[in-house]
Amino acid sequence: MDSIAALFRSLAAPLHNERWSWGASTDDHVILRAWQDDMRKAEKGMRVLILKSTYIDHDLTNRNGYKEREKHIAEIEQGKSVYVVMCRAVDPKVQPRDILSFEKKDLFVGGSVIRVDDDSVELELVDRISVREFKKHHLSDDAQ
Repeated sequence: MDSIAALFRSLAAPLHNERWSWGASTDDHVILRAWQDDMRKAEKGMRVLILKSTYIDHDLTNRNGYKEREKHIAEIEQGKSVYVVMCRAVDPKVQPRDILSFEKKDLFVGGSVIRVDDDSVELELVDRISVREFKKHHLSDDAQ
């Protein structure tokens, strides 16, 4: 799989827009992109930052990806399961970020959404699942 868009398509969750989408939603789950350097240890396991309104003095709230991510978070809070594709940035200090690489074989399984403050939202990471297992459980034989 050469692109993250191809990975999302293979999971039957195509990105709304391959240039600016930060994730995708299906009838029963949400798949998000997240940055590896935004993972941190918490009291109970690991968390990853999934939304922040500002980054290095850049206001992100007017970006289409930000608005779409807010919708995805609302869907998770309403009960959809969530999975995360972990990405590595070319330069984590540059905004907007470009993807250097991404995890092609495994997805993180998300848990609860944690609203850290008015500016930041994190997601508990509770497990990992192989892309192969994900497809077995979530896709029909025709889609695999």
